[in-house]
Amino acid sequence: MNRKRITLWMGLVLTISALVLAGCGDFEITPEIQDIIDEAASAAAISGDDGADGVDGADGADGVDGADGVDGADGAGGVDGADGADGAPGLPGDTGATGPAGSQGPSGGGSRGATGPPGPAAPQAPEITYTIQGSGTSSALSTDQAKYGGSSAKLTLPASYTTDEFAHVTVEMPAGTVLNDFTSGSYWYYPAEYQINKSGFNMKSGDADGLAYPTGYMTFYLDTDGDGVADVWVVQYEAFDTTRVWQQDTVTDSLGLFHVEVYTGSSYNQGEPPGTLAEVKVDNAPLGASVATLGEARLMSVRVETGGWDVVFPYTTNPLVTYIDDMTINGHTVTVGFWWLD
Repeated sequence: MNRKRITLWMGLVLTISALVLAGCGDFEITPEIQDIIDEAASAAAISGDDGADGVDGADGADGVDGADGVDGADGAGGVDGADGADGAPGLPGDTGATGPAGSQGPSGGGSRGATGPPGPAAPQAPEITYTIQGSGTSSALSTDQAKYGGSSAKLTLPASYTTDEFAHVTVEMPAGTVLNDFTSGSYWYYPAEYQINKSGFNMKSGDADGLAYPTGYMTFYLDTDGDGVADVWVVQYEAFDTTRVWQQDTVTDSLGLFHVEVYTGSSYNQGEPPGTLAEVKVDNAPLGASVATLGEARLMSVRVETGGWDVVFPYTTNPLVTYIDDMTINGHTVTVGFWWLD
C-alpha cells in the first residue's frame, strides 16, 4: 500500500471521529463503516521498536551423515629420489663347476730350441757291504735284533779271537769325497754277547773294565797318496756303555775322540792322547802324500766295526756279538739296502 493511499484512509478515519465527537446523534457507524475504520487504522498503524532477541532455541538433532565424496583425480608423479650409497661388497660366491675342455689350439710355429748343456751328475749313493777279517768272523744281515724295521747288521767274533780278527759294516763313499766332507755320523748298537778276560791287558783311558770295543766303533779309511788304497785309519777311541739294550752313538767334529793308526808320525797316533775329529782333520798328512792334511785325503769308506786293530784289546772266552742298525752320515740314513734314505 502506497503512502498516498494511507494518507487518504487516515483522513477518512479522522473525519468520522470528529463527527462522533461533535455529537451527531443520528450518525450511525454501520458495519461497513467499521470495516473501513479498522482497515484505515491497520494501514495507519506505525510499527513499534524491535523487541529484544528471543532466547536461543535448543540445538536441533544431528543431521544424517552426508554421502561419501567422489574420489579426487590421481596426483601427478613425484620426482625420482637420489641414488642410494653403494652397498658393501658381498661374500665370495662358490667356485663354479669346471667348464668343458676347450678345443685344441693350433700348433705354434716356433722352431725347437737347442739342446741345453748336460746337468750336474747326480750324487752317487754309498754302498753298504759286510766285511770281515780272520777265521770264524761274520758280518751279515740278521733278524735276531732290530732297532728299526725287521733286521740289523750282526757282527760276530769267535771265542778267544785275536787282534787279526774283526767284523764291520762298511759304507763305501762316493768318488771325490774327502774327510773334510764328513760333518756328522751316528749309529745304533746292541752289545748282545761278550765275556771279558782282563788279566794281563792294559785298559783304555776311561775304561777300567776293558769294555771299550764290544759295542762297535766308527773308523774312517783314508787314501793319502791317491793310489786308490786306504793307507791311514782314523779310529774312534772311547769307552761305551755295554748295557744290553739299543743305544745310539753320535760323531761330529767335536763329539768323539780319535786315534790315527798306521801313520806313526801323526800327532794323534796310538801312543799319543786322542783328538777330536776337527783336530785330526788339520793334522799333517804323511810324507809322500798327495795332500797337505788328513782332512784333504780321499775318504774311501766309513765303517762301524768290532774287534781287530787294537793290540791291547782284551780277549774273550766267549763269542762276541754286536748288532748295528740305522747308520747316518751327514744327516742321511744309510739303509741296509745299499742306498741313501733321505
